[in-house]
Amino acid sequence: MELSNYARIGKGVITKAIGLQENYIDVFEVAESKLDEEKSGCAGCPLCQAKCQMRDLGAGEAMEILESKCKECPQAVYTETYTEKKKYINEKNQFGYQETLKSNAIKLLMVYHFLQPNASGMVTDISIKGLAEMVGCTTATVRACNKTLSGYGYCHTCESGIYDGCINIILPEYRDYHKTAAEGGRGYITMSSGMMHKILGLQGVNTLRLNLKGILEIDSSSSSSTEDPELASATTTYKKLRGFLPAYCKRNVIVRALQQDSSIFKCDFYERAVTFHTSREFVQKNIRSAMLKNEEAEIKSYIDTLNQTLSQAGRTYLNGADPLADARLEDYHIAIAGGYELLSLSEKDYKDLASMCVQYSRDMVRKAVISVYNDYTLHGTEIRNFGGIVRTIIRAMLSADRAAA
Repeated sequence: MELSNYARIGKGVITKAIGLQENYIDVFEVAESKLDEEKSGCAGCPLCQAKCQMRDLGAGEAMEILESKCKECPQAVYTETYTEKKKYINEKNQFGYQETLKSNAIKLLMVYHFLQPNASGMVTDISIKGLAEMVGCTTATVRACNKTLSGYGYCHTCESGIYDGCINIILPEYRDYHKTAAEGGRGYITMSSGMMHKILGLQGVNTLRLNLKGILEIDSSSSSSTEDPELASATTTYKKLRGFLPAYCKRNVIVRALQQDSSIFKCDFYERAVTFHTSREFVQKNIRSAMLKNEEAEIKSYIDTLNQTLSQAGRTYLNGADPLADARLEDYHIAIAGGYELLSLSEKDYKDLASMCVQYSRDMVRKAVISVYNDYTLHGTEIRNFGGIVRTIIRAMLSADRAAA
């Protein structure tokens, strides 16, 4: 059993699995560029006087127009100002409540995301023995963990029904990973198989939880290394880390857990805070870039094999004349027609499809591509924006799924 190269894992799922944070206040600074009227010599400027009049009159729209003109002034000097902001965090309200998981259950849940779930979050015919070997436990432990995961609502499992010693898995939140914040989405991280293997090698539940928390912290942080902008880091306090760990996890316990050789991060430890540093291969934007390239290669391979089948059928075709061609067309769910044109896509089309594979799923994109071929290409309809039509079909699929649910 092999893991896929990349996977999407919901931030809410990880957060609940390692333990919800106690309510806290996040204090941060917001930078803003403001016009320095003294250094810019605005005192005698008629534009500045007009702005003051508009300000006194409460004419906000007129002020914005005048301020936009100030930005074009060659004498304008802008300075950075920093304002302290506070954000009240309640993870229970943000993600919903589920019980915290133990080490093997967390690892299993992560592995399931690398087994290429379909658009509904389903994975079929997975060997329990293979799962045990991958996680480093017994088959009895895998079954016990699956019972826990099902009981807490993280996933649902059942016997394969086809193969002995195999199970089917459904990840109930997977189908919502693509949603925006406005649609109720909680976001997801992209993870490489390299990072997943590192996680599987972590020893101790606190080390595992802290490394996953570090991944979430860095993903939420906008800071990067000044020496290398591709290296990301995030700083958080011990007080905040203790908010999702057991009560005995004081500073020294946290430091020891993060000092393990197997840890994903290099950490700088201070009196009240710790800074997580991640290597280039584990930076989210680099993982996403590599994932896009991987998905682009996969979708190109899929289209190539599809075109081979279409070429075998040819531009004039009689259904039933070639049983092998009939079977291959049926495998791809291609509609019956009197002939088949090849699917010709541009580099932009492939990049659009790859992006949708990351956002939704490879399975859903393939279904939408076939739908476009059956409904448009077979009828000779000109397609100007292939990616746009595919995205529209995917959204319609998702709407139909929600209505059916």
